Amino acid sequence: GRMKFNRRVGRQEVTGAGFNQGALTINTLKLSGSPNINLTGNLTISTRGILATGGNSTLSGTGSIPLTTTTSVIRVNGSTDSLTISAPITGTTAGIAKNGAGTLILSGANST
Repeated sequence: GRMKFNRRVGRQEVTGAGFNQGALTINTLKLSGSPNINLTGNLTISTRGILATGGNSTLSGTGSIPLTTTTSVIRVNGSTDSLTISAPITGTTAGIAKNGAGTLILSGANST
């Protein structure tokens, strides 16, 4: 697997099987294929949201996903794509907006 950071747009793209990820602040997270990310620190996505495409991805672990003051968008692109978030989602009451034809599964101890 690999992680690639595009500094121009602040996007982190993840491809491959599995990763342990410490604290990270980015604008956008793109999950390509079926990566499984074990969060050991907070994953802060500051402006644009999460895109899962081309497989079945997971965000799990003891780190949380703190939301910002605006609604966070999670797009699960194709009808056969899925994203499972079992890491806690914390932060503002602005919440999340899901779009795309895929399946989003929230199974963590979410406080938002």
